[in-house]
Amino acid sequence: MSLRNKAMSGVIWTIIQNVVHRGMTLVVFVILARLLEPEDFGLVAIAGLLSVIGQEIAKMGFAAAIIQRKELEERHIDSVFWFVLLMSSGLYVLLVLIAPIMEKQFDAVGLASVVNWLGLGLIVMAISKIPESLMRRHMQFKYLAIRTMIGAAIGGVVGVVCAVLGFGVWSLVAKELVEIVVSSMIVWLSSDWKPRAVFSRRHLVQLMPFGLNEFGSSLLQILNQHLDRMVITMSMAPAVLGQYFIGKRLMLILQQTSNQTISSVMFPVLAQVQGSQERFRSVYLKTNGMIVLVAIPIFSALIMKGDVIVIWAFGGQWKEASEVAKIFGGVGLIQSFSMLAQPALKAKGYPEVAFKIGLSRVILDMVLFYYLRTLGIMGIAYAILLRSLIMAPIIIFIAKKIFAFSMGEYIGHMKALIAGLGVFVGVIMVLQVVIETPHNGIAIVMMQLVIAGLAYAATVYGLDGPLIREAISIKRRLPKS
Repeated sequence: MSLRNKAMSGVIWTIIQNVVHRGMTLVVFVILARLLEPEDFGLVAIAGLLSVIGQEIAKMGFAAAIIQRKELEERHIDSVFWFVLLMSSGLYVLLVLIAPIMEKQFDAVGLASVVNWLGLGLIVMAISKIPESLMRRHMQFKYLAIRTMIGAAIGGVVGVVCAVLGFGVWSLVAKELVEIVVSSMIVWLSSDWKPRAVFSRRHLVQLMPFGLNEFGSSLLQILNQHLDRMVITMSMAPAVLGQYFIGKRLMLILQQTSNQTISSVMFPVLAQVQGSQERFRSVYLKTNGMIVLVAIPIFSALIMKGDVIVIWAFGGQWKEASEVAKIFGGVGLIQSFSMLAQPALKAKGYPEVAFKIGLSRVILDMVLFYYLRTLGIMGIAYAILLRSLIMAPIIIFIAKKIFAFSMGEYIGHMKALIAGLGVFVGVIMVLQVVIETPHNGIAIVMMQLVIAGLAYAATVYGLDGPLIREAISIKRRLPKS
């Protein structure tokens, strides 16, 4: 298969994986939230955070180096496999030892047992990580997408069944472990490569320069994504973390299904046209417009009606989560205007700029969390909203300088969308006055959102029809060999 066809196949399977996987995740998420308590989600959120950190430390960037290295030998692959497996095993033992201390420190009853079981995922994932990297290297995205969807489906079913039977927090543990084991088994069985009893320190050292750089970037990404969870874990009860986790997680699922799908699919397209400033600028501005086009109705609905939707879908015990979700609706909307910038910077050959943006986010988060943490989870959520408001114009300005577009061009691509946003919000406000909703019934709310969505679409189409008609033909822009 040619590189062009492999790339196109990867694009298609990436879209299928993101949409199907996130869709299943959302359904399972809603069901489990109705059956379980906030404290259950809080305990698993703490244990999951430890596992995520452990995974990155164990890989040390070597898994990514397997994908990146041009001249790859069998000894490179074997050495990385045994290194990652050894590191993962050692980290699991460390987690088991410190888990009781953390349970006592955070006053989180049951945390040690949850960590002990979820930590086993470290070892299971270590066994499949190198076969997975080799599949990515050879662009075998079909197998990776299938394993993700099958793992999520089986894990979700197991989690829901356990929750119905009254297993509480262990429903979430079972869901995560089953998903990891099934996904890893599919990767292992689908891969032609199997490890040999060979380890070469010299070959491992050869991968170290790229690996350590990737490791630093991965740790920064973890801080970007999970620093808020760390702050809440250290200063608040697991039940409070559970409320926050649900509110933020809803936004992330919506963001990953919509905006990040477009962003990840367009990365190879931007990389392919990086040599032409004019084409790169055109693709960037159009794709950025597509991301905002999708984001506005989704996150505006979350901002204006998130409390009603969350309580209806998840249950009355998630009142605080519903308020957190509304704030994160604003975060998702603001981030959509600059979301494409960082992958575009990497595609253009400016990874160090993307790294500095990520570092700036972390530093700003630390400052804002310090001053707003006394307001509880709402303060943490507002801190992220404020950081997004500060960073978005800075990121847009950086993109403007590097990608060489004018603010007039950028605003030209955004003006119809901003008008559509105004119409969406205005229609909702008018309908709230015209149609009485004494208890904010979900049927009335959904009708309001549908009418506002249609008005939004009509406004954008009337002002800028080409934004939709000029959808980028991905296949035509992919490399042919």
